[in-house]
Amino acid sequence: MLIATLKEAMRARGWGGLSGWFKVFYLYLFRAYFWPLCAEHCPTNLTPFFRRLQGVKIGRNVFIDRSVILDGIYPELITVGDDARLAPGSIVYCHSKAGKLLSESYLPDVVAPVKIGDSAFVGLHVVVMPGVTIGKGAVVVSGSVVFTNVPEFCVASGNPAKVIRRLRPKEPGTT
Repeated sequence: MLIATLKEAMRARGWGGLSGWFKVFYLYLFRAYFWPLCAEHCPTNLTPFFRRLQGVKIGRNVFIDRSVILDGIYPELITVGDDARLAPGSIVYCHSKAGKLLSESYLPDVVAPVKIGDSAFVGLHVVVMPGVTIGKGAVVVSGSVVFTNVPEFCVASGNPAKVIRRLRPKEPGTT
């Protein structure tokens, strides 16, 4: 069973041979397990460092709480912009794979990038699904489940998350 799962992961990424086995070993042992474990147990200011080692693209001055769950299988598909904030308990997934019966008939497998824009705020226990872009300066209210894109400078809330308010960005030089 384990060997079949690892072979499937290699096939999905186009890896083969001995180098494929080393890559999948690194993927599951380090990128999906060890680096997230370090991020969870280190001081909060070091969390972005370990998430970068995991493969997540992270901008400057980003806050990611230690309890945030980022996709361990496709971390390279996650981009977090400068000055963004991910609050405790948030989850960001880049893939969705149902069991065989459901994936053949109802729920196709999805692998898609997630982008969290500059200065965006993702609240407590928000779930961000594959293929979503959260725009620059957007706010996602705690407990929301984001299935669709959130435009720049908007507040989104609910399950599924919907835009409930538009924010006006401050003009440079105004107080």
